[in-house]
Amino acid sequence: MIQNKLIIIGLLLVVQPVQAIDLKQLIALSLQSHPSIASQQLTVKSGEADVNSANWQFYPTPNLQVSTGSFSDRSVFGDFDEVKATVSLEQPLWTGGRLTGGLDKANSALNEERERLRQTQRALAFRVVQSYGDWLSASLRMKGWEESLATHFRLKSSVGRRLVEGVASKSDQLLANSRLQSVIADLAAVRAQEQVALSTLSQLVGEKMMSQQMGISLPLPSQTDNLEQMMEQALALSPDVQQALDLVDVAKADLVIQESERWPDLFFRAEHQFGTRQALQSSQSDTRPDTRVSVGLRTKFGAGLSTFSGANASRLAFQASLAAVDTQRRAINERVQGDYYLVASFGSQLPALRSAASTTEAVFNSYHRQYLAGRKTWFDLLNSARDLVQSKIQLADAEAAYLVVNWRLAILTQGLEQLMETKD
Repeated sequence: MIQNKLIIIGLLLVVQPVQAIDLKQLIALSLQSHPSIASQQLTVKSGEADVNSANWQFYPTPNLQVSTGSFSDRSVFGDFDEVKATVSLEQPLWTGGRLTGGLDKANSALNEERERLRQTQRALAFRVVQSYGDWLSASLRMKGWEESLATHFRLKSSVGRRLVEGVASKSDQLLANSRLQSVIADLAAVRAQEQVALSTLSQLVGEKMMSQQMGISLPLPSQTDNLEQMMEQALALSPDVQQALDLVDVAKADLVIQESERWPDLFFRAEHQFGTRQALQSSQSDTRPDTRVSVGLRTKFGAGLSTFSGANASRLAFQASLAAVDTQRRAINERVQGDYYLVASFGSQLPALRSAASTTEAVFNSYHRQYLAGRKTWFDLLNSARDLVQSKIQLADAEAAYLVVNWRLAILTQGLEQLMETKD
């Protein structure tokens, strides 16, 4: 992969404040404070509770039933003729796979929520990286425009003196002033872009970010040259792919649950009946037992053929989930390949852009000397100054874009957790 030295040389031109906050620290702050992370963490806890609930389905189900007979004729609020209370425990013995399927579904759903948490963390990291790149681009652009502003102020003063001396025309002064105002407008625009990027970062990290706090994230994450290896690593680490696989497991468990509806439940039931006044006053001829133990079957058929159509729907959902896995894998491969080629492209562009910026600056200095000697026009000199700032702006955009795509590719292929733990 292209050596990171290409961008390091250019970015070191920006003076960094003491104890500046770099990109890795910004990502860490966002992961700690952003409400989307807290929300998803609570969803994971909810999934853990669902797993506990699915485990409890294997245990006996207690039940209490109280029933009454008719009222006495003596009073609407008179004594009850008969009151019975029944306490029972019912233990499932065989459910056709329903309980096991429910537990598998709860576990798969929990794994899916955990991957969704990783997915949320990675998406948040991508947003921080992009916002940081926007700030870096604006910061480098602003530096170029500030230098251009100082240059145009000097040129305006120079043409003003030459106008007084009679060696420059009024139109030269008007052109200098027009170019100066244009630079002032461009500088104001890029300052606004910097503030927008800082505002976005502030919302992402949960703290007020100022330009003076920001530092350049160097060195960049190291990358390998092997594209196939990078794609394999990205597929293995991708929460999107793993989440799709977990949804396959959820759909498979749903299918097991639906197919279990075709079979009756086999259960063991133990109950004890408590009588009241009439039961206590009954004759000895009432020999009904107070405790009963039984084994029974209970069907779970729905209306009509809904049991079979429900199983068919679950089967189709399972097949759809398998196709979704392949979709996610292709999307990851496409993303990795795109960023890989972008990194290579920027790595080739940056040396050429730096050389162009250096050459343009040399041309401007040469044009200034030739203008003073009368061999170049004022218009030529101002155009050279405009070319100079444009070359710096183009270089600034490329440097910021290179940093963004490099970090994005590193998150995809190395994993956010490992990347955050790696020491610079």
